[in-house]
Amino acid sequence: MFRRWPIAWLLLVVRCSFSVSAALSYSLKTLNPQVGHAVEWSIGGVPAVANPFDPEQISVDAIVTTPSGAQKTIPCFWYQSYSRSLSGGNENLTKLGAAEWRGRFTSLEVGGHKISVQVRTNGVLFGSITNALPIAGPSAGQPSPSGFVRVASSNQYFETDDGQPLPLIGANICWPGGRGTYDYDDWFKDLSAHGGNFARLWMCPWAFGIEAEPGTLTKYRLDRAWQLDYVFDLAGKYGIKLMLCLDYHGMYAVTPDAIFGGGDNWKNNPYNSALGGPTSSANGYFTNAQAHVIYEKRLRYLIARYGSSTSLLAWELLNEIDNVYATLNATDVASWHAYESKWIKANDPYNHLVTTSLTGNSDRAEIWNIRTLDFSQYHSYGEPTPAARLTAVTTDQRRRYGKPSLVGEFGINAAGWSKPSDPYLRGLRQALWGGALGGTSGTAMSWWWENLHSEGDYAIHGALHSILAPTHWGQGTWESMTFQTSGTAPTDVSSSGGNGETFGVTLSLNGQWGAKSGGVLALPFPDAANRSSSVFNAFVHGSSHADLKNPFKVNAWYGTNAHITAHVNSVSTGAILAVYVDGTQKLRLSLPDKDGKFDATANEYNLDVVTNLPAGKHLVEIRNVGLDWLYLDWVRFDGVLPSDYAGGWRPSPQAIGLTGVSESLLYVVSPSAAFPANATNPAPPRQTNQRVTLQRGIPGNYAARWYDPESGIVAGESEGTVTNGLLTLPVPDYAVDLVGWVQQKPRLTALGYAQDNPALGMRITGLPGARWLLQESFNLRDWNVAFSNTPVVLDESGRADIAIPAPESNSSWRAIWP
Repeated sequence: MFRRWPIAWLLLVVRCSFSVSAALSYSLKTLNPQVGHAVEWSIGGVPAVANPFDPEQISVDAIVTTPSGAQKTIPCFWYQSYSRSLSGGNENLTKLGAAEWRGRFTSLEVGGHKISVQVRTNGVLFGSITNALPIAGPSAGQPSPSGFVRVASSNQYFETDDGQPLPLIGANICWPGGRGTYDYDDWFKDLSAHGGNFARLWMCPWAFGIEAEPGTLTKYRLDRAWQLDYVFDLAGKYGIKLMLCLDYHGMYAVTPDAIFGGGDNWKNNPYNSALGGPTSSANGYFTNAQAHVIYEKRLRYLIARYGSSTSLLAWELLNEIDNVYATLNATDVASWHAYESKWIKANDPYNHLVTTSLTGNSDRAEIWNIRTLDFSQYHSYGEPTPAARLTAVTTDQRRRYGKPSLVGEFGINAAGWSKPSDPYLRGLRQALWGGALGGTSGTAMSWWWENLHSEGDYAIHGALHSILAPTHWGQGTWESMTFQTSGTAPTDVSSSGGNGETFGVTLSLNGQWGAKSGGVLALPFPDAANRSSSVFNAFVHGSSHADLKNPFKVNAWYGTNAHITAHVNSVSTGAILAVYVDGTQKLRLSLPDKDGKFDATANEYNLDVVTNLPAGKHLVEIRNVGLDWLYLDWVRFDGVLPSDYAGGWRPSPQAIGLTGVSESLLYVVSPSAAFPANATNPAPPRQTNQRVTLQRGIPGNYAARWYDPESGIVAGESEGTVTNGLLTLPVPDYAVDLVGWVQQKPRLTALGYAQDNPALGMRITGLPGARWLLQESFNLRDWNVAFSNTPVVLDESGRADIAIPAPESNSSWRAIWP
């Protein structure tokens, strides 16, 4: 029943609810404020100033007192509302009303809060207003709020304030196309529908950058800020956590990008003194005291506007800043990271995580050892055998820096989606699992988000999610697993052999500058070429980069009419290509620098260089006997005779994995399909009668359930027993890869019947946290679920006692996978 109160009484209530000075007013914008959700209000009566974004001219802060007595100081922000529309495939924004001051706050406490808003102009208190803010608990049927993201105690994964694990499944979704926020309507829905819970955003001159163009220095773009509001709200709707990258490296670049061109945005950076900024050099941005102050004004604004969002996983200070270290001082950049991350930690009332990112093959201890950077990142492009590679790199990072690691970007090619090179997404899939089961905080995060969505390729994320959802992945501590393998492939072929029909193979090469590898490969049969990209570098260096020189040697048997073809893309200064057979030079070709560029993939030559090879067993070698580098797209050997590896060696499957308290998770890749091996072959050689052997310290019998990671469908089950600390498990026949979920088999013990109770007591003993389903049989052939379809979960002591109602006297029992 509603009662109509007298007007005078209503006025009395209003007067008692807040105190006012200097004619300030407060208006709550959020209906029914709830715990764990941002509450928004507007403040009227604030004096006008020349620049409302400059806290030296005007600062508006809310001091919030929670029911427990805790206080947080929340900066407020200058806000303009917009509406959006779509016309001709482009988003249009229209201003709604006048700009005003707003504040946002998220509380994890239920009850009455007090908000005291204070306004200062030129550092002097102008006025304040205090108001009561009731925060209700969750509505009926709603879960309790999870809160903000933090590093879990394992220092390996993330979790939310309520202790719920948060292993990340996602991708870079950094900026929209012309459809603006409408793109995110589609992208986030698609990602979420396939189990995704993470995305990375960029603030840059073409999207979301509020201070990234001439004329925006401490005069932020409110249309961009509104778009970012929308994306954050949408992320909350779909349960997606966001890593917000505040600047990208091109803002400090003075030369165009080597791959895409452009991107030399220091000339457009508002911090450039030529545009009215505080410093004349890009490096000055990191050392200039005034630049620090101005940047921290932007940080204050971002904290005010987006810090209250529980969808914000981390502030990422910079993207791949080492891309422009040719013009920056690495020590200055590291000092800047330490200073600004410390500032954020001191001024972000929600204590969000802070990170940054570097390019692939750039591991800088002076960055990752900064205590106020909460996790490291690795960016991977064009790397072979991604599952094994990402596991090795990130495991090493976690060991050395004692913090979580994330594969923040991944692509099989830095220049584009390159679907023809990975038509079945095996490279991407191996990277996803290399991140997930390599011990990082989640999957590897693909870069090419438009293609992932438009081609329906999030299905492999969905398969990963469905496989790992029933496990404890991301909870507690997991150790990287050690496998017993046949070891590294020999670099020579057998001294006898070389019979049969000749074959030809094309060697894929690693295009990363400076990547070091063995440089010697044996070619006894076609599949042996699959390892080439992990053995050879596309850059063949001369004397100018003697420290980067890598061998390029191939051992094989050759028939008559055998030859080698090296495809030259581009060169630097003074390159000379030479081919040697058993140490004797067979070809020497000078390759002058024709275009004067230093772009390895500019197709300056696009030239096939062919050298005939003598019959028999030989060591063939490619050298650069000139000055600077030459770049090979590929090298092909024709007329090779089948033989054997020296010593009769055979490759074992590539395997990575993690061991937790109650289970192990394995990812197995065929030696014939470790990307880029057989990447374009629709039917790689099928692997039969294979086994994997892993170290397992706890004796007992183990069961493994195997999954197809492309579809998520169960591929089979197998069992094994630990012997001398090793567990050997048969692997179902497969062609590309498999995921294994391994648990120790439990023991069942009948406890007998309770007095005056027809229920049979049964004890299940195994590893803590393991989940099992009980089955009953009367003939040891036909098994049915015993009494419940709900799996039994073993407690912290590795035990569960259950009561089975009125069992048959001649029944048998077993525990199976749920």
